[in-house]
Amino acid sequence: MKIKLNRFLLLSIAIFIAVTVFIWLRKNPSKIACNAINADQAISIVKQLPEVIDYFSDGDRITKNQTSKAVVDVDSETSALYTVHVYSNEQYPNDPDISGHAATFNWYAVDKCSGEIKCSFSFYDDTGKFTRVTNGDEYPCD
Repeated sequence: MKIKLNRFLLLSIAIFIAVTVFIWLRKNPSKIACNAINADQAISIVKQLPEVIDYFSDGDRITKNQTSKAVVDVDSETSALYTVHVYSNEQYPNDPDISGHAATFNWYAVDKCSGEIKCSFSFYDDTGKFTRVTNGDEYPCD
């Protein structure tokens, strides 16, 4: 009787652990297989987006009073995401009273495991056409 009770208890614990792991893996699929990307790969993924390609198609803009250089870089990172910033570095060489500034085009959160863009500050369709600005619940994302 004692042996049957011990077997039943062990079997119950094993089933509980298996079900718990199964549920956790279903809720966290990125934890199963992670093809970790680095910061340079995250930048490359963002640079391939239609809207970013279009943004860069104008090239660097230089006038008598201003220079503007398009830039893509990783602004920050967490354990799960790279935050990639797309912007123009604006400089005013003929006006010492105005310091340069970054004119933001968009922010993108890139998943470190999948390379998927989890969210962005502005949304574009598959052709790169602007559709809308995010609402407060969509950005920043985890």
